[in-house]
Amino acid sequence: MTTGQPDPAGRPEGAPADPAPGATSGAGAPDSTGYSHHAAPAPQGQLDKIHASVGEQGLVRPRHGRLVAGVLAGLGRRVGISPWAARVVFLLTLLLPGPQILGYLALWVIMPSER
Repeated sequence: MTTGQPDPAGRPEGAPADPAPGATSGAGAPDSTGYSHHAAPAPQGQLDKIHASVGEQGLVRPRHGRLVAGVLAGLGRRVGISPWAARVVFLLTLLLPGPQILGYLALWVIMPSER
């Protein structure tokens, strides 16, 4: 006989009963409500992986000798020229058409700061 009333557990009539205490519906499998109740693993920081990879190659922004973000000082050190020479070359490339500023901003994000 249907009464239209929820049972004492608050489930609507006809809803499946809760599983036994300690029982699970499997690794990530949806339960009777259709939702998975396990937490997804926390994603590794993609930027941390990039920083580690770039840092291993010796491309880092130095802590001392920066003018803006240290990108050009780090590039100069990596290729074996002075930071000022790298800055002059960058300023000269600004006379040419191209995405130099976007490249600088991208390197600012990608290059890790020196520890």
